[in-house]
Amino acid sequence: MPWTLDKINLWSILQNWLFLTLLPAFIFWIIARVMSYRHAQSLAAREAMTPRPRLTTLKHPPEGYGNPVIVSANVVISHSKTRVFAILWRRMIGGNVPILERMVNRARREAILRLEEEITARHADLLVNLRFTSHNLGTSSGRSLGVEVVAYGTALQKIQ
Repeated sequence: MPWTLDKINLWSILQNWLFLTLLPAFIFWIIARVMSYRHAQSLAAREAMTPRPRLTTLKHPPEGYGNPVIVSANVVISHSKTRVFAILWRRMIGGNVPILERMVNRARREAILRLEEEITARHADLLVNLRFTSHNLGTSSGRSLGVEVVAYGTALQKIQ
């Protein structure tokens, strides 16, 4: 039976499109926002803990520290698929992409916290020569899927 224009009910097509496309996208967007908010709250709570080791970007340690050990921590964070549209739109317009900036900021904070946990596990008191490396995780089409942040440095113990 041939498909004719007079048999199309545009309102039912629009309803199906809204129900099958926009509703799941909205639900996934809400879930991604909640997960991002919970991760930010977790970072803030972990950062508020008082006994944190000192971190510095100095290349040479101060006097009284020894037993150097190289420590590192890495984090991979990706954004939700629902944010791809906003990222692509912002890249077409130009300028900063706030979604990606927040993602990289969260990744750096998480890497620092994991590095501090590693330093504490090794019973060190100070980290010198703190460095960050970040890698964009993308596909062959150039879309950004996420970011990997590696934090590393040299942990030192206080010599009595």
